[in-house]
Formats: sequence, structure tokens, C-alpha cells
Amino acid sequence: MTWLFLFLALPSLSISAPAADEITELQWAICESDPAATLAKLGEEDWREETSSITYFETKVPSYFADGLSFRVKEKNGAAVAIVKVRGDAAKPGSERCEWDRYGAQETYACKYEARPSSETSPWTEAQKKFIEQFKPVRWAALVPFGPYAVTKLQGKIKKEKVSLEALRVPGRSSILELSARVSSAEAEEIYRKISDRLDRADVRLCRQQEGKTERLFRALGLKSFE
Repeated sequence: MTWLFLFLALPSLSISAPAADEITELQWAICESDPAATLAKLGEEDWREETSSITYFETKVPSYFADGLSFRVKEKNGAAVAIVKVRGDAAKPGSERCEWDRYGAQETYACKYEARPSSETSPWTEAQKKFIEQFKPVRWAALVPFGPYAVTKLQGKIKKEKVSLEALRVPGRSSILELSARVSSAEAEEIYRKISDRLDRADVRLCRQQEGKTERLFRALGLKSFE
């Protein structure tokens, strides 16, 4: 079994704002029709493209996501990586693999554990199960797949900052687009404003509700909890 990342459980602490030495992933939910339309407005060049696929796991009527837990499997170049993640008040600070997520004005603390699947019957390792069940018991057999969905990831720069434009392709629906940049929390506010200003000047259409790809996917699928 190969462990890619291990997140250590530490005593629960109150988290109010990012510390200067932490990492913040800035994210913008984009409501353009596709990546090409977004890049055409930005006029930026030299974007590098990668392709992969992702499968989300939840109960048929989503029950874990609202409590801050998420489960997914990414596959790239034939190699799969299973990811379990906890966010919000349940997340415990101190691990080097924890960071802040920001959509609009909302910042959320999140920790995750990635590992290569060790069994053909379940993508989750025993260590991942132990990690996530520190926060909430999980009925693993009740998790069902949503996907896989093709993902196109374009990497480039906006205002000299490294960014990624990701398109989650949902058959029969518009692509779910998200722009992101991983930056030092000490510089996050300045960079967020700088990139947001560039998007505004380019008339890139941001979604009215700034939220993650998982919420947008489940809503697009018409799942009851997200209608």
C-alpha cells in the first residue's frame, strides 16, 4: 500500500483566520460556457493542458458533504488516487497538508488524506477510514459513485500569478469551470483582489453563488439536498 499524504489528528482548536505561514487556495466559480470562452476574454497565452477524470462518492441522497466530509477518486495517466477530505469546524489544524479554501469572501479550513487504492473492492484504505472517522462515522458501503467525469485542467498565469483553470465536463450540461491559485496566506488578500480585478476587467462571468465544484455538480444533477 502506498501512502501519498498522511494528515495527523491534533487536538481541536478554534480557527478564526489564516496564519501568515499557511497556504490558501483562492478559487473563483466561473459561469462561462467553456474554457475557450474564458481564455478568449482573458487573452492570456501559454496555457498548458492536462486531462484526467474524477469520480465523486456520496450516499444517494447526499448526507456527508453538509457535515464537511467529501470522498473522490482522481485518475490520471492510468493511476488512481483516492482522496478523503474534511473541512470547516471539524478540521483540525497543525498538519502540513491542511490549508485554507477561499470562495468569494468565505474562507474554510480543510485537511485531506490521499492514497492509492489498495483493494479492487474499495478505493479507501483502512488508514483513510480511520482518519475520516475521527470526525464522523461513515457508512462506507452506502457510498455510491457519481461519475467518472472528464476533467480538463489548463495551467497558466494571470497578472504573473500561477493559476489553474479546471473544467469538469458533465454530459448533457455545461462544463463546471473553476479558476484557482495556491498562494501564501500572507499574500492571499492582495492576490485575490488582483486576479479578481483582472477577471472583472476582462468581463469574465463569475457565478452569482461562489461555491465549490462538488456543490455545483450535485446541484446540476438535481440531487435533492442541493436543489
